[in-house]
Amino acid sequence: MTGIAKMWPLLLLSAGAGCGNGTAAPQVGETDVRLDFIGLRPLDAAREGTYEAWAVGSDGVALSAGRFVAAGGAVAVRSPIQNPVSFRITVEPPGDDDGQPSIYDLLGGAFENGRATLTIVRSVTGVDDLEADPGHHALFTPSNNPDLSFPSFEDAGIWVLAPIRSATKHNSHFLRLTPLRAGWIYEGWIVHDYGTAGECWISYGKFLPDGFREVNTRDDTGLGIFSGQFDYVNAMPLDVDMPGDDWVANIHGMAVPCGLTLPFDLNGKRADEPPVFEVIPSRWTHAITIEPTFDRGEDPLTERPFRGA
Repeated sequence: MTGIAKMWPLLLLSAGAGCGNGTAAPQVGETDVRLDFIGLRPLDAAREGTYEAWAVGSDGVALSAGRFVAAGGAVAVRSPIQNPVSFRITVEPPGDDDGQPSIYDLLGGAFENGRATLTIVRSVTGVDDLEADPGHHALFTPSNNPDLSFPSFEDAGIWVLAPIRSATKHNSHFLRLTPLRAGWIYEGWIVHDYGTAGECWISYGKFLPDGFREVNTRDDTGLGIFSGQFDYVNAMPLDVDMPGDDWVANIHGMAVPCGLTLPFDLNGKRADEPPVFEVIPSRWTHAITIEPTFDRGEDPLTERPFRGA
């Protein structure tokens, strides 16, 4: 089981020489803008919508430069003003055609000498970048410990907390994550065979940090559909105050994702477990993504990450 991975898109923009003058009034007239992508994947237009480019003039007004789904490594769009001072990329949900930027602001940046680098800072996040050292996860299964006693299938559940808070950079049991702007939410995943053609993403729910950046409330799926609890969203409210899921039993008779077998073994076999000469690395990776809030309410058995991990 690996730690939390982070990969975020980056766009490099090249435009006309008039771009970047922060005081001149917006000049009506089209200017070609080239978007060069690093890590910006294509969208499924029916399920995820489209990207839309926005040119922003010195008056702060954002005007559409066109929609695209990021097919390939570069896209050419046309700014409706000749001297934009900055550029934005939003995600426009399916059916959103009101001509205004959505709340799903993804990337932004200012022009300087006809070029701009767009990042998620001040778009997805506030003024801060993503947390460099968010914390730890632990493997245990609170869902069935009261029934089967501790320990019970402890490698079949993942929960984002540090058992020893002094082991974390911020001296807390809880994960610490950068607050997100309106329109975005964190989602946790376990991924079987991450990075391969057969990788399988399984969500354990969506969540947000509190005002102090700590993730100290449960996610929106509670203990998880394979926790062995009938009311898995609301069960054990006093015992679980962090995101995570257990994968121990299928009392609801649902199809287990990717044909996998319960209970999951997220940990692999360690060298100190019998037989001592056998070491089997884990095939599971822990990932946390940032998702648009219009993805809330997805079927937890079929949902897939909006972006990379």
